[in-house]
Amino acid sequence: MTSFLSLDIDFWANHEQEKPRQPDIIFNKIFSLNRPVKVFEFHDEILPFLNKIKVDKLYQIDYHSDIADDYNIKRDELNEGTWANFYKFASDCDFEWRYPSYTNCFARGYGRCDLAESWLSAKFPYKSVSRKQGLSNIDWNSIQATAIVLSRNWWHNFDMERYVEKYSLEKYIYKK
Repeated sequence: MTSFLSLDIDFWANHEQEKPRQPDIIFNKIFSLNRPVKVFEFHDEILPFLNKIKVDKLYQIDYHSDIADDYNIKRDELNEGTWANFYKFASDCDFEWRYPSYTNCFARGYGRCDLAESWLSAKFPYKSVSRKQGLSNIDWNSIQATAIVLSRNWWHNFDMERYVEKYSLEKYIYKK
């Protein structure tokens, strides 16, 4: 199995205090893989990088699902909340959304971009769509490349800039 890791650091923007060492553990793991890493300001900007790589699974680590089903957000309008619909190999790929809080991200819907009453995964363009809380049981050895997304607009009052500086993320900004 091959996979792609999409990490939006807003994953920790509302929950970072609960597991203060987790961002360091994850960043160290990503860079230890010695696989391509690119950084983007906004999530929809990852598509030129992602669409060069055909993988079996896309790990979406994010406070937000970034996948839409035409209920309230049109799936054909590219933006931060729909980018996942535009992966050109989606029909051959499993999409797995990893969120920090079931209650906030899923049950209350704060992280859901589909906005439907129920999780309509059959309407998403992937071979399969699943969701899980937390970061356990990721197959790190399968990851072919990683996109790190800053999403500064979604940090709210949390200081995520320290991770940008600590891991020199600016030097990995994707250039077309």
